Amino acid sequence: MTVAVCLNCGEFKHGAFNPCSKCHHTPNSPDDQARHLLVTDHYLERAQLEQVSTKIKAGEKPAFNESQVEEIARTIPELKMPAKHAFAMFVILGVILLIPIAIVFLIFWLFGK
Repeated sequence: MTVAVCLNCGEFKHGAFNPCSKCHHTPNSPDDQARHLLVTDHYLERAQLEQVSTKIKAGEKPAFNESQVEEIARTIPELKMPAKHAFAMFVILGVILLIPIAIVFLIFWLFGK
């Protein structure tokens, strides 16, 4: 699971795009999401994340390479799967998994007597 720092309050959270459990900030814009992505364990070591967290809690804003932020922000729509597609995949996988279970149950029910 991705460890991230909330850029609003400095608390650690799981996932760059998830809401912060302390301040409830949710990065919604591609720019904000890109910045939150850059303060994850995908880009920084744990010690660096702790430094970012400490600075934010002290009221300092971390510096970002703006061209890197812009580049990542352009790719954000590609990273996110629309909810309707995620739900459809969930349903399809559920059906695929339930069919063999139903067949086994039916066989035992018909021939297990």
